Amino acid sequence: MVCICSCGKEYGFEPVGYWCCPLCWRLNYTGAPFEEVSSPEIDPDSAEEMYRSDTDFDREANLSAHSNPGSWKSWYAIGIAYARRLNLFQTGIFWTCSLCLIDRDDVARSFLERTKRMFVEIMIRDRLRNRKYNAPHLASMEYHCIRRFPEMSEGYCNSLADMLYDSASSLDVDTRFSMVNLCSRIRISGMPVHPDLISYRDCLKRIVDDVDRFCFETGDNRSRLRRAVSKRHFQLSLWLTMPYRVALTDTERVISDTNVSEIRRLAALQPDDGTAGFVNHLNNAIHKGGELALMRAERRRDEEKVTELEDDVFEEIRQYLDKYIAGSQDTVPENRVMTGPPQLPETSWMRARR
Repeated sequence: MVCICSCGKEYGFEPVGYWCCPLCWRLNYTGAPFEEVSSPEIDPDSAEEMYRSDTDFDREANLSAHSNPGSWKSWYAIGIAYARRLNLFQTGIFWTCSLCLIDRDDVARSFLERTKRMFVEIMIRDRLRNRKYNAPHLASMEYHCIRRFPEMSEGYCNSLADMLYDSASSLDVDTRFSMVNLCSRIRISGMPVHPDLISYRDCLKRIVDDVDRFCFETGDNRSRLRRAVSKRHFQLSLWLTMPYRVALTDTERVISDTNVSEIRRLAALQPDDGTAGFVNHLNNAIHKGGELALMRAERRRDEEKVTELEDDVFEEIRQYLDKYIAGSQDTVPENRVMTGPPQLPETSWMRARR
């Protein structure tokens, strides 16, 4: 099924009813007309239990959100419904919407912990069942988390990645390989709202450390663990982190050659809503680096194409740092995060209620 937003953007996923366009952040509805009856909120615990029992509650979740548009619990249930469909991208969007609707800070803190626990449960559970899901949208959650709770120095994405890494530590090598690389994507997904090169250095280092912990072990267990990690997993993990490692080395060099106050000044020039142009070059390098890793893993690969793509990765990393140091204020508007809850599309029934 194709979802078409009023902004003209099309998406090829099956909606549960309500869905959000990550380009313009409009909230859309694609589904059967709503009944002209009111429906109560869906309790978060109940929504999670229905997910675990694989109960279809799409209709109930949509009716609950329709009847209670200002309730964070209703939109949390929509996110759970998308998790059942393996669409964690939309799950992350609707859980961010929920966070925006919570007034009390103590409830918001509890909510953030709840979502992290559920993300870990969902990602590991479905991976063990060999079910494929897309990566969750987390940049908007990171944006609202650090603005509401600046004392949370870890941020949402790093905290979630730590929890996922630890939860997967006792699983089989195949699952750990998948989770470790997902941790890398989770950590870097929060960076677009941190336009400070020092933040990038710290994030890149954590990503590299994660992979090295997976591939190597210190002390007496090193040789035993190295044998447990297959050659394919070992090589592919290192290849996948190549852009992170190159970017880390180059970022550390730039920071060491630049006054800290200048780094901070340059960071202040950049937008913190995900649209900073220099960040887009790093994202491009990581995307191309993933393609490069898979190309290298092929038995019969085109070495000329490998070299060409490798050069592209290096060039994107160079652009990422050069534009930052130059204070370039180029932006990529389509990368803007959700800065507030999307507006609920009005229906005839809602107008009648007014």
